[in-house]
Amino acid sequence: MREDFSIVTMHGNYEVYVENFVKVLDFGREVIRIKAKKQILEISGQELYVEYMNKEDVKICGLIENIKFTGVLS
Repeated sequence: MREDFSIVTMHGNYEVYVENFVKVLDFGREVIRIKAKKQILEISGQELYVEYMNKEDVKICGLIENIKFTGVLS
């Protein structure tokens, strides 16, 4: 597995766990944008919140309706 990509794991539509991310770009109750190493992840839904975050991993909870990968960064 390549180490320069993030790993995204979903548990139903209430939890998403992102490993190997760089930073949180935008944070709101309906949209959270995360800069990963090679992509921007846009997670949208309702009542979203960050349950856990450290320098490598972030866990987002709430009613997740969509995950969108916006482009590949160089």
